[in-house]
Amino acid sequence: MGFKPVRHASGQSRVQCICDDCGREEVVCADFQNRNGFAKQAVPKLQKIGWAYVSRRLRCLSCEAKRKANHMKDKVETVVEKPDAPKEPSRAQKREIILWLGEAYDAAKGCYVAGETDHTVAETLNVMPGWVVNIREEFFGPDGSNEDLAALKQDIAAQITAVEAFQKDLQARLLQIGSDLGGMKALRDRLAKIEQAVGPRVMKRVS
Repeated sequence: MGFKPVRHASGQSRVQCICDDCGREEVVCADFQNRNGFAKQAVPKLQKIGWAYVSRRLRCLSCEAKRKANHMKDKVETVVEKPDAPKEPSRAQKREIILWLGEAYDAAKGCYVAGETDHTVAETLNVMPGWVVNIREEFFGPDGSNEDLAALKQDIAAQITAVEAFQKDLQARLLQIGSDLGGMKALRDRLAKIEQAVGPRVMKRVS
């Protein structure tokens, strides 16, 4: 495969270029009187359409793309996997967690103080949150909430109770307004019937 001189019907010198990998052919104009020269003329023209001529091997656009892809794949560095985090904390880490929980967790109330949580303690000590949960449940208390959350829950509950009471009062007022409006409409209809019965002249005298 490679380069093969051919002559066009018009008499113009051309070169038949054959892919060494798949056999695909491409014909370009070139003077093949000098066998070494026509290859040099053909290569730049082939390169413009994506072909490649490397180590005296000719490849078409598709085969050259495959060669580059395989070459890049071989160059990809092996990713070094990070070792998994230890499943259990060390003794030093356990001591740190216990000491920190002693300050951050109120065992009497059964919750964290202020805005502390299992997650904030883990972030502060740079340890796994699950370690904090296990040690807290074993030595301090089962609840991972805190005082701020408890206060917020109470505040929300109080607000819900107040809104529900207001809703009931509003519904009662709306019912009363509807009843009053119904009574006024009944009086209006009654007056209209009276006007119709006695006639406009009598009503004019009364007024």
